[in-house]
Parts: sequence; C-alpha cells; structure tokens
Amino acid sequence: MQRLLASVLPILQSNFQRLPYPYKLTFAITYRCNSRCTICSIWKKPHLPEMTLDEIRKFFTANPYFRWVNLTGGEVFLRSDLVEIIKIILDTQKNLYFLNFPTNGIMTKRIVEQVQKILLLNPPHFIVSISLDGPQKTHDTLRGIKGNWEKAVKTYTELKKLRSSHFDTYFGMTLSHYNNGLIEQTYEELKTAIPTLKRSDIHFNIAHHSSHYYGNSAKDGNG
Repeated sequence: MQRLLASVLPILQSNFQRLPYPYKLTFAITYRCNSRCTICSIWKKPHLPEMTLDEIRKFFTANPYFRWVNLTGGEVFLRSDLVEIIKIILDTQKNLYFLNFPTNGIMTKRIVEQVQKILLLNPPHFIVSISLDGPQKTHDTLRGIKGNWEKAVKTYTELKKLRSSHFDTYFGMTLSHYNNGLIEQTYEELKTAIPTLKRSDIHFNIAHHSSHYYGNSAKDGNG
C-alpha cells in the first residue's frame, strides 16, 4: 500500500500544483515502422541512429522519478532489445505505476512472445493497445498494409489470453476525417470476429498534426 501511494500521489498532486519533476514520460524508442499510414508519416523518416541500451540506462538512472512511461514509435516491436529497455525502466523507476505502448499488431507471434517476456519482469500495471482505425477495408487502406486488420484482431485475441490484474490489452482507434462516423460499424465488425468484445475494449484518441514527430503537417486540417 505504501508503494502504491508513493506511485500515485504525484499524479494526483499534478491536478492541483506544478510538480518539480514530470510524472509521465512519452519515449519514442524508434522511428522504424512496418505500417504505411495515411495520417502519419513517421515511416517516411530517415532511420537515424537509435538510443543504445547504455544511453537509455544513463537517461533513466539520471531521471528516476517517472510514475508513467509510455513507449512509442514507429513500431516498438521492431526494436530487438525492447524487453531489455523495459527491464531498465523497471530497475530504475522504483515508483513506476503504469507502463503502456501501442502496436499495429502486424507481427503477432513476435508481439505475443515479447509481451510474455515482459510480464515475467512483473511490471506493476501494463497495457498494450492494438491500433485499429475502422472496419476492415477502411483500416487496411489507412494503414497501407493489406491484411493488417486481420492481424490486429489476431494479436488482440492472443494478448487477451494473457490478461491479469496487472496486464490488459485493448483496441486504440485514432479518429480523423478518414473514419468519421465509422465507430459503430467498427464495433459491429469487431464484435462479429470477437463475440466477447465489449464497447469498453475500444479506446479513442484524436489524430494530431506535427512537423517534427508525425511529419504530417502538410496534410489537410481535417486529419
């Protein structure tokens, strides 16, 4: 209980005062991606040198105060040392409360195997979101990969088998003008493929524009 309080207290305090240190870190560990998304151009970025494990360890050792670490990319599972990165995080962030990251769900076997290894490290609260932005045809078009919808559904199904009090997975739907009005159709199509699916198994976020990160600032303002 004492550790739990130490983990969540800064998160609660942030609603009332400015903290001396940030409690949340969003850490892009790679720009490599095996999707070809319409609303994101990260996959077009040059593959610059990524931070090494030693550099990552140095950073987290010098900054041991994060309660929430959100890893992102690119596709995080394209890093062969993902499990080692998370071990560094867990070793250095003693009051970590929440770890999460998204995946496009394409590499089902690798994703499931890596998540199983991560779970052996006993992260306190861990969530993997599977990106799915519409019904099958819409999703595959937006993601630029034929068969991406089916692979995402397969990955979700396999990861759901690992669900526990400390781990869960859900679908993450990025809303844009490309899929405007398709939430109900997306749910119904998923429900057909996954009869146990609940509405709460789909979470939502809004598409953003960013010249330095997504590389999509030249796209129209409706994305």
